[in-house]
Amino acid sequence: MKMFLGAALLGVAAWLGFARRAEAAVDGVTLPPSDPTEASPALVASGPSAYAAIARQALGEMGNPFDLPLIMGLMQTESSFNPRAVSSAGAMGLMQVMPFVAVDRGYDPNAMFDPEQNIRCGIAHLVWTRNYLMPLGKGDLSSVLSAYNGGVGNVSRGWFNAGYVSKVIAYRDNWAGRVA
Repeated sequence: MKMFLGAALLGVAAWLGFARRAEAAVDGVTLPPSDPTEASPALVASGPSAYAAIARQALGEMGNPFDLPLIMGLMQTESSFNPRAVSSAGAMGLMQVMPFVAVDRGYDPNAMFDPEQNIRCGIAHLVWTRNYLMPLGKGDLSSVLSAYNGGVGNVSRGWFNAGYVSKVIAYRDNWAGRVA
């Protein structure tokens, strides 16, 4: 609760312009300046193509559990390819990873603004989510995407975010002809 409130206050402060270039910490996780141009300029300049290369490599190392267009669609939905994105709930980076998820997946929550670490952690979490839901009979892509967005507990209880899933799938379809 403390982390959620801290992140929410930080989000409101950033929205109001009070935290535009200031660093803040939420439960020990240092949040960087909110200006996306302050993130590794070379990586930001190359944008989605650099992120696709990172995701392609990570997917290959993990046995290609999902296709690259899906990961690109997920990134576009979650952060619009802003590596410094912070949600009002405290999710961070390209794939909007929560700090506790980073820890649970074995990643440093302070590294979630590093595109490579964030993408790898996000993919690992997507794999974990699918593996968690499969024995419950909810391992289909729509349920997995809903759980990535709203949590496995909510999906286990029947919650489904059709709008979110539709958006990710539409972006995935758009990326399908552009990345392999």
